[in-house]
Amino acid sequence: MSTANGNDDNKDLLATSTKEDAQRLSIVDQLFAACKSGDVNNASRLLAALPEVNLNTIKWSKDDEGALTLLTHAARKGHAEICQMLLDKGAEVNQRSEGTYCFTSVGTSPLINACRYGHSKVVNVLLAVGGIDVNYRKGDGATGLIASCRRGHSKVVELLLAADGIQVNQANDEEVTPLYIASQGGHSKVVELLLAVDGIQVNKATDEEATPLYMACQNGHLKVVKMLLAVDGIQVNLTDNEETITTRGCIKLRSIKSSSNVINSGWYSSQPS
Repeated sequence: MSTANGNDDNKDLLATSTKEDAQRLSIVDQLFAACKSGDVNNASRLLAALPEVNLNTIKWSKDDEGALTLLTHAARKGHAEICQMLLDKGAEVNQRSEGTYCFTSVGTSPLINACRYGHSKVVNVLLAVGGIDVNYRKGDGATGLIASCRRGHSKVVELLLAADGIQVNQANDEEVTPLYIASQGGHSKVVELLLAVDGIQVNKATDEEATPLYMACQNGHLKVVKMLLAVDGIQVNLTDNEETITTRGCIKLRSIKSSSNVINSGWYSSQPS
């Protein structure tokens, strides 16, 4: 069951002691439904009927999993025109939604949700707003760039990389970077975009000392491995306390017949069987 809720800033919408209050609360519920379905005409009508609503405090929740603001709700559904309408009505572009929703951590934002689901039109709308925090981190430290790299949304990644102030090496709380997550998933187009950025840290490792190259090897993404090996300064022999990082990642590559370029790079053939 979904419900609209809020705080003292819009408590007038939540009180149902009068017929008028109950009617206004019903309109808010309808507005969330319009944001979910992408019904632009209905959303416009409902917003006009609620001229004094604080769009940054009304939240939508589902089975107590979380509380998403209207803008975040519309952004995750990919409704760019409704997002623009909400922004024009005063919605805060960096507004924070609390709680956990669909297994995502607390503190998500409209931009992160749009990036996660690959909604490039929504991302365009949000990036055009003055004051947008392109490096906003949610509860686990993940950013919009990390979210889009995880899913391989290359068009969204391209938009983010063109944004002023974007931090291409910004990691989450486990030191996972955009390049790491894209390499892990084998998203070669995204990896190509990231590697073209000045200052990209190709050897940055996680808390567990795994690098982008290691993850590409571990998951058998040969195309990505070749791309990483072609980068000046790539370190193929990074080690932890036990063995070469890349050695632990190359098991999957042993079964790939076309891995001659990797073998010829020098490190593969010299590693123990």
